[in-house]
Amino acid sequence: MRVVGWTFTQNAYTHGRDGWLRQVVEALGEADEVLVFDHMSTDGSDGLVRELGGVSWEHGDGNRTIGRAMNLGFQAAVDAAGPDGLVVIAADDIVWRPGWRDKVEAFWSEAPDHIGILCGLLEPHFGWAQPIERVEYGGVAGLSRPTVPSSAWTFPVRMWGRMDRANEVRPSHDMPICAQLTRDGYSLVGVDLADNLGAFKSTWGNRSYEGARPLDLKRWGLE
Repeated sequence: MRVVGWTFTQNAYTHGRDGWLRQVVEALGEADEVLVFDHMSTDGSDGLVRELGGVSWEHGDGNRTIGRAMNLGFQAAVDAAGPDGLVVIAADDIVWRPGWRDKVEAFWSEAPDHIGILCGLLEPHFGWAQPIERVEYGGVAGLSRPTVPSSAWTFPVRMWGRMDRANEVRPSHDMPICAQLTRDGYSLVGVDLADNLGAFKSTWGNRSYEGARPLDLKRWGLE
């Protein structure tokens, strides 16, 4: 299975994420190929991305939304991975822990067809993402949930054609995709394989952490 990881940043220097981006790209190095993109930065971050082997996106319509970046990035990763490949994303504040590739591949090697997305972040308890059940495939255990954050999604390329494209107007880019997949009968699973360095430092004003409660890991058999 060919594994392609990808990430993008927008004004990394402005947001103090330049050091994080270097960590993100290094951690993704377990993939067969790593795609790095700058999304219309104005603070010189395009130079950092080129240093890391990436390229810059420029859009004639000036669209700088996360949704636009997600659509382009996932399509590029899907094309690079090939029909039997696997796509892995890391936002510019998501660092996958060493050994993530073996675990992600082990999970997908045993996961049934109704699993749509495996997310490397096991988020705390949110009202909109309450755990549904414990699942385990390939020795990797996690929780199925109504939504999982796109900052650390993994999915087989075959799923791409079943996913709506991200909204390119409003910031809510991942939750509509999660809703569409669950309506179609797919399960979304979160596991604890990555760290979110920017959980409290959103670049677009997301304050969802204010509604977070700790997960009861003992209840779900994840201690």
